[in-house]
Amino acid sequence: MSHSERGFTLLELTIVFGLLTGFLVFLTQIMSSGVELFDEGESGQELADIGNAASATVTETLSDLVGPEREAYEPGEPDARVLVQWVPLGLNSDDKAATRVQAIRGTARLAPAEETALLRSSLRQAAAEMEGSLEPDAVAARLTELVAAAPRRGRSELLFLPWPAGDPDGAFLELRAAELLPGHRIQIDRRRDVGLLEVDHLDQGPLGAAQVLSLTEPVASGLLHFEVQLWSQYTRSFADVGEGRPEWVWDSARAGLLSPEEGEPRETFTLDLFPESLRNPTDDVYPRRARVLLVVAREGPQARLGEALGEGESSMRLLTTDPLPDLDETPFLKIGPEWVRHGGATGNVLTGLRRGQRGTSARSHARGTIVRAGKTIVLHLELQFGRDNWNG
Repeated sequence: MSHSERGFTLLELTIVFGLLTGFLVFLTQIMSSGVELFDEGESGQELADIGNAASATVTETLSDLVGPEREAYEPGEPDARVLVQWVPLGLNSDDKAATRVQAIRGTARLAPAEETALLRSSLRQAAAEMEGSLEPDAVAARLTELVAAAPRRGRSELLFLPWPAGDPDGAFLELRAAELLPGHRIQIDRRRDVGLLEVDHLDQGPLGAAQVLSLTEPVASGLLHFEVQLWSQYTRSFADVGEGRPEWVWDSARAGLLSPEEGEPRETFTLDLFPESLRNPTDDVYPRRARVLLVVAREGPQARLGEALGEGESSMRLLTTDPLPDLDETPFLKIGPEWVRHGGATGNVLTGLRRGQRGTSARSHARGTIVRAGKTIVLHLELQFGRDNWNG
């Protein structure tokens, strides 16, 4: 055999296979990195979409709130009201550790198409009774006549509140909303009905969780937290907690619902008066601005507790902090349904925990419970119906 026809030696084959193996490992790493970056990009876009949808819903809803129709504030029944109160999440008053959230009720603008839809719904039974016929066409014709003849006000009674989303660890919230025609009566039982703005406290009856669920529908999801601060004429900063602080509750009628003698500042309305003020709209007040704090999140890889966390413990160990953002810039974390504020991290251990933050209560959590950070969104809204000059 000539020199030019000899094959590869074992050493040469070993070198070639080694180079090929190294190249394949390098290629696999590049592809893996590319897929990971693509997944992170998709996750970021999904989180942005959740935040944008929630922000748009909250902005539109609060911007639709309106004040009195009357230009002169003569004595008499108020023709508009805004009520913001703390209630247990899901109206679960039996759970003493239930998260407390803000329920918003008020008079709101109502678009013509939406008003027509509500009128059709409310007048359908009357049309059937007046027509006395089982023929659908006859009832539909009568309903069209009733809707056309009904007066239009362009206003509704709004209910807007966070609600449990139903996830296994109870971390997520959804926002639910209902729009009712002014004067709409909600049937409690065969003998009782009530107006939405007549109820003093949602969590104390006669409305219950079942009625609220039947009245409302989900309008935003993927939230870990929802909170509103309101600006009165005494407010100097949304950051203040003492004199010049914002209001976390509100009653435009100042009817004595939110002024307990020794109440939590977040649950006390500094402008409140007494029950007689309900029928004196000359002293009604409406907020001029609102600051809304939203925290949104998505399902996916999350940090988890590396060991059980007791109700009174002030430090916690995580399996890893990798799924969390920079902890120096993320002081609030949510463990199941509880918000905590940490004081810093050493490795996978977080210390200086302040438990039961943001309206939640300290709880015990099992090893492996998901720890979430979420994305924080702050909205500053100007409310055009604000009124802070009252009579008396």
